[in-house]
Amino acid sequence: MRVIDEAKATKLVSILPVFDIDANTKDEALTQMIAALAEKSYITDPKKFKEDIYRREDEMATYIGHGIGLPHSQSQYVTHSTVVVGRLRQPIVWSDDNQVQLIFMIAVPREARGNLHLKILANLSRMLIHDDFREKLATASADEVVEMMDQHMLRGENNG
Repeated sequence: MRVIDEAKATKLVSILPVFDIDANTKDEALTQMIAALAEKSYITDPKKFKEDIYRREDEMATYIGHGIGLPHSQSQYVTHSTVVVGRLRQPIVWSDDNQVQLIFMIAVPREARGNLHLKILANLSRMLIHDDFREKLATASADEVVEMMDQHMLRGENNG
């Protein structure tokens, strides 16, 4: 696993690329992505945050198609709103027989104002429906991923 130090704490929502995740299961992939959040001090308790992620997964699986998982949580253990962009070495089973190669983990503080959690989900959904955007994400460098995501997150935020 390679964590790319591109997140900026001054942003409303940071983008944290975690590339080359070597995992065979959903749990292994989530554990590595959560470790990256903890390394940046964007979460206070990795174990409790992981429980929050799984609580949401238990409500409804977060496979969204196109080989993408979208786990998310609005949690008291999050100190800074972040989208972790996880790129796996090989596909893993996410739910049912669905396999993922890209994972977008949304971590938002429970007390975040203005439905930030829902705005991030909406912005990501708008981005990820485009084939060309997904194709670029699959091969882009960390800097390019941060730039691509920031442009769309900021535009979405400014538009409402």
